[in-house]
Amino acid sequence: MSTQAFAGLIGNASILLMLGLIYDFIYEKTFRWKKTAPFVTGVIIGFIGIIVMTAPWRMSQDVIFDTRSILLSTTGLFFGSIATLIAVLMTSLYRLYLGGAGYIAGILTITTSAAIGLVWRWFSKKRFSEISLKELYLFGIVVHIDMFLCMLALPAQARGNFFSEIAVPVIIIYPVASMLMGKMLFNQRERASDKKAIESEKEMLSVTLNSIDDAVIATDIQGRITVINKVAERLSGCTEGRASGRLLTDVINIVDEKDGSLLKSSMDKVIKNGVTIDLPERSILVSIIGTRCVVEAVISPIKDNDLTSGAVIVLRDMTEKNRLSEKLRNTEKLESLGIMAGGIAHDFNNLLSGIYGNIELAMIKSDPSEIRLHLQNAVNVFARTQGLTRQLITFSKGGAPDLKADDIRSVVKDSALFAMSGSNSKCEIDLPDDLWEARFDRNQIGDVIHNLVLNAVQAMPDGGTVKVSGQNTMAEKYPALKLTPGRYVKISVRDSGTGISKEDLAKIFDPFFTTKKTGSGLGLPSCFSVMKRHNGAIDIETEAGSGSTFSIFIPAAREKSGVVREKTGVHRINMGNGRKIVIMDDEHFVRDILGTILVESGFSVDKAKDGAEAIQLVRKFKKGSGYFACFLDLTVPGGMGGVEAAKIIKDYDPDIHLFAFSGYSEDEVMTDPLKFGFSGSIRKPFKISELKDFLSIYIKN
Repeated sequence: MSTQAFAGLIGNASILLMLGLIYDFIYEKTFRWKKTAPFVTGVIIGFIGIIVMTAPWRMSQDVIFDTRSILLSTTGLFFGSIATLIAVLMTSLYRLYLGGAGYIAGILTITTSAAIGLVWRWFSKKRFSEISLKELYLFGIVVHIDMFLCMLALPAQARGNFFSEIAVPVIIIYPVASMLMGKMLFNQRERASDKKAIESEKEMLSVTLNSIDDAVIATDIQGRITVINKVAERLSGCTEGRASGRLLTDVINIVDEKDGSLLKSSMDKVIKNGVTIDLPERSILVSIIGTRCVVEAVISPIKDNDLTSGAVIVLRDMTEKNRLSEKLRNTEKLESLGIMAGGIAHDFNNLLSGIYGNIELAMIKSDPSEIRLHLQNAVNVFARTQGLTRQLITFSKGGAPDLKADDIRSVVKDSALFAMSGSNSKCEIDLPDDLWEARFDRNQIGDVIHNLVLNAVQAMPDGGTVKVSGQNTMAEKYPALKLTPGRYVKISVRDSGTGISKEDLAKIFDPFFTTKKTGSGLGLPSCFSVMKRHNGAIDIETEAGSGSTFSIFIPAAREKSGVVREKTGVHRINMGNGRKIVIMDDEHFVRDILGTILVESGFSVDKAKDGAEAIQLVRKFKKGSGYFACFLDLTVPGGMGGVEAAKIIKDYDPDIHLFAFSGYSEDEVMTDPLKFGFSGSIRKPFKISELKDFLSIYIKN
């Protein structure tokens, strides 16, 4: 056994393994063959075989030894028949070209080694993924026992030298080299299989992402884009090629009208805390090219073994949906306006019929008692007309409440009993003496109680009991109502009717929705609007067959009002005692009616159709010696209104009482007149008694 043989064979095996590593690297990084892969692989392996034969260990000038047996056997085992036949053909021709006494043994070694590899492959194909190192080593032993048999074709002297000098090194080194070569190719095969599976999944993921309507963008933990689908490309204005590897915040931004930029802070929270975040509704996406659209967005963490490795943001373009929804809402509004107009026209025509009819009857009667009866009936119908008008004002954008601290019990009691008039039900009222004072508008809350009690009565067509109760409570007990923390007065109205169905319950506060054959459907919506403007709430508890309970929550007053209501002598004809008053209104009949009432009450009246004319009247007198008060209408089409006139009059004579009066105003002048230089405000329409009560406050002063 020769030491040189050991060294030579090890060196030759090392060259083979090195070439194998080079092949593995090239295959991993460069080639993407499909049908041509076996042919190209066979050519490459053939060249590797030729290379190892150019640097053999020479036993003699004509007899050479190299690692072609390892190369060609593992080729048969791992690459199949086509690649193996090409490699065998190339290496055999080259060995024939080299010639010498050992060429027959060399060609036999090439062909039989390859054949053993192919046969082994055929028997192992069902368990190929389970080939172990032991089996690969056994494979190497079998191949090189075959090589020993092939060496019998050497000339006698060469054959004797082989078995005496290098047989032992070959059987020690080559099976190990076969095992290592096989393991390297086996790993390469597994990597190729894994890569193919990954590419297949990636392609499937790409097809899936590009087939959905939502935009999807995935990032790594630094926030750099790794995946972006076609919808996201369109929304962001950036292609996948340009977006990949860039920071998400460099490609898109998401902003909110209130909080400004949302994307970076939200991404940081998702990656840091590993939680999913829903961005606010109607967030605005700003693309890289500056386009904007309304989106819904969800950002979720990407988990890897419970560790956050990135984030994925899913965006839905809501622009078109919002446009269609807005169009639908506008259509519904037009339909609702039509329903409302019809309902209001019906109700007002009925009421006006009552007013006109009673007035006409009064005109043809001669008996004073009958005349008075019909006029009183007209006034009663007028009161109902006033209530319907107030509902419309409350439901509209205006109708701001005149909030004052007061005891609510009398309003609740009077409104409830009035609503019960003529019904076949009874009313039980429980309002404790220690009920807190509240900040409320007496007229508006009175309308709310009236509506709720009236609904309760109508829910019991065969009669029953309406229970009205009050209690002191705290907002914290009712978290679902989202009240501002603090004290509230709770007023509840309960009936013993049939309750409200689940289908109708979701609609009861919708404008114009009603289950009654008659009615405009404004009652509960106006109640809801009133409570919202009072910074309170309305709630309902109902159960089929067990009746319903409506409850309103009104903020309690911080301090007691200290107001003592005094009944004034409304029939005092001469309460004006000659005091001069200016009435400014663009409607002549308003001026005439109010003027007549004031004259009958003992006032001296002058009239003006706009603010400029009222100022001229005031300036006819010296300061402090002219008018006691001015009634100023807030809105005068084409002329000076009450607010502007009040400033000029107040500058001229600060002692004049200025009263704002209007049928409706969005402005806060009616609710906070002192802020605008007025002494007080009174809303149209009003009764004579209400007007006298109002004036008596300032006459005392």
